[in-house]
Amino acid sequence: MVCVCVCVCAPTHLTWCSHLVGVVASNGELGWQEGLKGAHFVRLAALRSIPLLFLVNTLSDQHLLSSTGSDGNTAKGQAQLMASIVSADVPKITVVLGGAYGTSYYAMVSSVRQ
Repeated sequence: MVCVCVCVCAPTHLTWCSHLVGVVASNGELGWQEGLKGAHFVRLAALRSIPLLFLVNTLSDQHLLSSTGSDGNTAKGQAQLMASIVSADVPKITVVLGGAYGTSYYAMVSSVRQ
């Protein structure tokens, strides 16, 4: 199950320890559809007791507001992702790659905000 867009969600095996982990990666704005896709993937991984690895690279909110505008759907998608991350009872690791700004960053690392 691999989805290619701004938010990538995929189960994978770590070769050095041969464990199945779920990888959620973002590169840029985390919009409504990306938030929903990430939330569904996190819930599925939690139901199967699969640990989660988050790879985060987000843009600043100023860049997002000037280019796309702010709508309520984006906030709803991010809120669903945050709720699913916080409610998942599996180990979670977050790795920040590049920038880490704004609400997209907060949604992706809500596991450390408990």
